[in-house]
Amino acid sequence: MWLAKHKRIPVIIGADWSGTLKTGDSFEAEYLYDTYQFDVVGILQSQSMIYMTNRIYLLDQDIIMPSFAVTDEALITDGLKIHYANKASGVMKVQNVLLSLLLEMVLS
Repeated sequence: MWLAKHKRIPVIIGADWSGTLKTGDSFEAEYLYDTYQFDVVGILQSQSMIYMTNRIYLLDQDIIMPSFAVTDEALITDGLKIHYANKASGVMKVQNVLLSLLLEMVLS
């Protein structure tokens, strides 16, 4: 997890951004209602992709940032609360037998 000081976050950009940005560049953008400074630390090769949730995602047009936490409590905003809520959510796949056991534990 990256500790974001002064709302600066390192990012890796997809290949399609390489005509606009280069490694070492910085840009300002809004993420969940808050403005951050993003520092380009790398550029993906063209046709880079990831496999997730039974799909292949091409990353040429994407900007990838790390999971991050803000160290200054005074900077906690509604946008950051949404960010932290997103980090805490997820999907858990279990077999039906395990699901009934989990439901029984939660409901009792």
